[in-house]
Amino acid sequence: MKTDMKKRIVELLVVCISALWAISCDKNTSSTEVNLHHDKTPISESDTIVIPKYTPEKLNEAATEDIKNWITFKELNNAVLTIGADEYTKKIKIERTNYLIWSEQFDNARWLKKSADIVKDTLIPFGKNGKTADGFNANNMSSYHYMSQSYAIREKDTVTLSVFAKAGEASFLYLSGETVDPTEQKTGVFDLSNGTVAFTPDGFYSSIEDKGDGWYLCAFTFLSNPRGRAVIGASQSSSQFVFESTDAIDIYTWGAQLENNTSVGNYLPTTQDYNSVEERINYVPKEKELQIINSSYQKLYFQVDDIYRNVVDVETKNMPEKYKTPFILSRLRNLKTHTLLLTDALQNNSFLTNEEVNKMLNDIYKTYNSILWQINNLNDTSLEQNMDAILKRQQE
Repeated sequence: MKTDMKKRIVELLVVCISALWAISCDKNTSSTEVNLHHDKTPISESDTIVIPKYTPEKLNEAATEDIKNWITFKELNNAVLTIGADEYTKKIKIERTNYLIWSEQFDNARWLKKSADIVKDTLIPFGKNGKTADGFNANNMSSYHYMSQSYAIREKDTVTLSVFAKAGEASFLYLSGETVDPTEQKTGVFDLSNGTVAFTPDGFYSSIEDKGDGWYLCAFTFLSNPRGRAVIGASQSSSQFVFESTDAIDIYTWGAQLENNTSVGNYLPTTQDYNSVEERINYVPKEKELQIINSSYQKLYFQVDDIYRNVVDVETKNMPEKYKTPFILSRLRNLKTHTLLLTDALQNNSFLTNEEVNKMLNDIYKTYNSILWQINNLNDTSLEQNMDAILKRQQE
């Protein structure tokens, strides 16, 4: 009996000691975990980042001239210089398409004419070479006078119809993508004599831009169904669209465009096919997104992510053969790696310190500067010029 009692007491003591040991271990573990970040001040808490000063390698005159048309590199350069800027505009890629074909050939059969004729190549458009603008000549019938082209887009979307125009005998131009009857209040009307928007219906948007020499870029934005008809018409009044014309040209037109965009973009000329281009545009964030983008922690993430995307563009788009050297290609890969490491850290490590961010940013700066240094070397002709001078003196 006494033996059994002793056994129970020993077992109880073992359980108690084990429990006390486990508690002690938990405390030590917790203490260790807390001490892991004891000396760190995570920037995610204060959301304030001190960006190290960056002094870019200066491109020499020859290098600057050589890369002036290398658009993707200029965008990369701008992205690197944007790091730490107080103001930041997030950019996104979009694909713009001009869905009107024969955008400058209004005499083409794809443009249907209503009580009007086209006089081909009658005037030189603003800043252009040669008479490529067409004359829109309304006939003497008492009617609407317009030209139109049917179009098809991928899905219901906001689009902008635009055309460059100059007043002739008529002072008003109208644009519509909804109806051929401008009195249905779905039409934008433009005063080409005064350079103003004469009428915009509710729910639509119109704009007019002075291009010089009496020419204006007129644009009309609306929500379009997948199929529609772009209408460009002439009028002698902002509200009365039926009139009888003389034999004189009523308006001059050039460069029609219907694009999948909420505002008028750069003109994309077309012939028998659509014309599409990929562009970066300023992103207009919603109010909640704006608060996130403007926080310094997230702002840095977006800025570094811009560098990564621009590096990819430089690698894949129109890179001059001259710069496809093993050195530059390897540094571009390194730059891509450094930006990926920093964006990943900013997204996933809430205990990043300013020192850690600064180190990664300095890796980006040094790598980019080495690319600029190599571009300078590839455009440095001083050694060749000195050698030529020496050889010339020897010959003399």
